[in-house]
Amino acid sequence: MGIQVNSKPFEMEYVKFLSVFILLAQVSLGQRNVFITMSKSPDSVINSINSQTFNSRTEKLTALRAALVQNAAQSQRPILNFLNTQSIFSRIQYQSYWVSNEVYVKGIPSGVLSNVQSLFGGSIASINDETYAKFVTDFVPDPTPKEATNFTWGLKKIQVPEAWAMEGGNNGAGVIVANIDSGVRFTHESLRSNYLGANGWFDPSKKTESPNDQNGHGTHVMGILHYHTIAIYPPKL
Repeated sequence: MGIQVNSKPFEMEYVKFLSVFILLAQVSLGQRNVFITMSKSPDSVINSINSQTFNSRTEKLTALRAALVQNAAQSQRPILNFLNTQSIFSRIQYQSYWVSNEVYVKGIPSGVLSNVQSLFGGSIASINDETYAKFVTDFVPDPTPKEATNFTWGLKKIQVPEAWAMEGGNNGAGVIVANIDSGVRFTHESLRSNYLGANGWFDPSKKTESPNDQNGHGTHVMGILHYHTIAIYPPKL
């Protein structure tokens, strides 16, 4: 006579134990905060909406939002489901962004991130570590901004000369002006003399070391903000 024993429950418990052991080992290897950008770019969604006809702007924006939300939900779902299973052991936190179709993941162990890349690499465009911009704390701005010698009609229309002439200034002295745009061509003749210099540039996208503008829009906007003969705030950037 023999005794038969169902080994499946023991096998399942062993697999669970092994999984927990592996995950705990992954946690000990260090954690990272990353942005996972999906390969299904919002651009294709936007182009699709732009090719359609709508009765009103509100109708178009409503359709665009719904399409972007759906795009993000469909492409991010497998990764989010996977992160949910891992967060039980490693306390992973994440935030989904449907506009850019990205997922911000906080505290993901390096081993778990490697698994994400292996399992879902085909649907991921890039994975970038979170970076921090250092704010200037010791910069002393020029207390004497350049004087405008030629007020354009726009400045006169909103009474900028009168505001500058008021007691106490109101002319932007001591103000550091910045913008978040396509960049700034700091060698522009209307801007170069007042570029902040150290700590005056941060490029979170391409990590370039010096100011540049591949589009032109950011330089134009900075000119509106700063250039001393046409802008409201004339001092240093």
